[in-house]
Amino acid sequence: MKKNSTEPPPHRQDDGEAHRPPPHVRGYDLLRCVGRGSYGEVWLGRALEGGFLAIKVVRRCDFENDRPYEREYSGIQKFQPISRLHASQVAVLEVGRNDVEKFFFYSMELADSQDAPGAAAGDHPLDPIRYEPRTLKSDLRLRGRLPY
Repeated sequence: MKKNSTEPPPHRQDDGEAHRPPPHVRGYDLLRCVGRGSYGEVWLGRALEGGFLAIKVVRRCDFENDRPYEREYSGIQKFQPISRLHASQVAVLEVGRNDVEKFFFYSMELADSQDAPGAAAGDHPLDPIRYEPRTLKSDLRLRGRLPY
């Protein structure tokens, strides 16, 4: 990955919480972790050809045994073609696996309805330092909780 003084180190989240460094995912530069869940991390990535994407990394070491890990891998492979059929789904663009480093990944278009299309087309550049994914948490922070 090209080092640039405007890019934060990829091994820390903006909140300062340390986490594992990104694995090497062929074809992508993983810029920074923008989300984390029970089944992996979501990284803001840049395709080597250009354009920003979300890259979900699921590591085998995060599971007690192979069964749930393999189930998740099989599930995302089956979901990939379905993901492109309806506008309500985030399109899964590529699914890959690295059995040496024991992880699989999938790349997705950015789900942010405002920023992603223009940034992908180059209309206005996405700033990887300031980028914050649109999530339920960010919407609640912006709009507040529901009244009930």
